[in-house]
This record gives sequence, structure tokens and C-alpha cells, in this order.
Amino acid sequence: ISKLVTHGPNREAALESMRGALDSYEISGLRHNLPFLRALCDHEAFISGNITTKFIPDHYPDGFKGVEMTSMDWAKLAC
Repeated sequence: ISKLVTHGPNREAALESMRGALDSYEISGLRHNLPFLRALCDHEAFISGNITTKFIPDHYPDGFKGVEMTSMDWAKLAC
């Protein structure tokens, strides 16, 4: 079990810190939800703080299916 906590002078800075931390987090040998947590950091409702305890059923009613890589994502990986 682990817990990742980030902070910053405002929500935007804390989320940017969280993105970096999640992007460099490594877990092997176990199932995990890092892709889902990382997608949350880019979700407009989550960024705005406009969330409730029904966030997952409201925004992912069919479950989280992953994220498609953009050309910018692929370019970052190539560096």
C-alpha cells in the first residue's frame, strides 16, 4: 500500500506536481490504477475542483478504458 501526496501554492501547481510524480511512479508485479490516476489529473472537472463522491460513476459510467496517446505524448517518449 502506498500513498502519493503533492502540494503547491495553488491547485494548478499541486496538480502539475502530481502529474510529474505519477509519470515517474513505478510499480511492478501488482495490478495498479496509475493510468486512471494520471487521467484524473487532466480531467476538466477534476482540475476545476468541481467533483463529488460520484465522480467516477458520473464521468466514467462504463468504467475507465484507458487513454489514447497523442502525437505530443509519443514525441515526449522519444526524447
